Amino acid sequence: MAHNFSDEQLRIAEINAYGKFYPHKSKLLVVKIIRKIFINYYLIKVNIINLARKIFFKLQLIKKTELIGCKLTVNFNELAKKQMEEKQCTFIEKFFNNDFYILLLKNFPTKNIFFKQKKIVQNSYSALIYQTNLNNDDKIIFFPYYVKLYEFLKGYEFENAVNNFFGNKEKLKLYSIGTHYSEENSYLIPHQDGIIKLNKNTYNFIYFLDGEDDDIEHSGGTEIHEDNNLQKLILKPSTLKNSCLIYNSSADFFHGYKVLKKNCFRKALTFQFLPEAMIPPR
Repeated sequence: MAHNFSDEQLRIAEINAYGKFYPHKSKLLVVKIIRKIFINYYLIKVNIINLARKIFFKLQLIKKTELIGCKLTVNFNELAKKQMEEKQCTFIEKFFNNDFYILLLKNFPTKNIFFKQKKIVQNSYSALIYQTNLNNDDKIIFFPYYVKLYEFLKGYEFENAVNNFFGNKEKLKLYSIGTHYSEENSYLIPHQDGIIKLNKNTYNFIYFLDGEDDDIEHSGGTEIHEDNNLQKLILKPSTLKNSCLIYNSSADFFHGYKVLKKNCFRKALTFQFLPEAMIPPR
């Protein structure tokens, strides 16, 4: 959950979602009523989009893709490990082996399984949500390469690689995975994760599958900044193709991306590792 965002960025989120005539602040009753109308209208649009996609997905005769044998490996290099120790964030290019990356890209899920987020501060589309203590999205069975990827991320080999990479005293385990799609007008407000309050080393991975490399800044290239207005840059992606931004969610910095421009897009996955003691039971 997004925390500690600025009033300036919230206004950007409001205009992006509700339009430039949305009244930002006022204690007048009439203004409060107008705000409620704007908000409800937006939520109705989101619900219609999500319902339509759900119906279209059920009407489509989606065939399972045949899984071609392909080994999956990950690139945790020493340079990234050193940067993680020094800055609590890092960026890795060529994160997965190229053969498997091409298959992930070629078999990216159809748009109709993605649901639009209702929160204007996290304005994008998500699907195939996995969380250790919840029932998970069974539509993933239609996308065997993503089944293979999720199983890899949940497996011992990757867990061991993650723990060796971070070198934590507490053992880390996978908590969640999600597949995401961003398009024109998508937006992620610069924020800190709610987990920062717990003061525990928890780690987020933002894996960029594809995007517009000619305009990373407006194609969902998540940046790490010292401040919540994206003015003091710490780290930004150099490519949105087969790369991964990793950061400590408890570190005192902010992450987000600007409103996507026309013809810009982002395909990405996120996964989160927590200390084993923090993982809730099923």
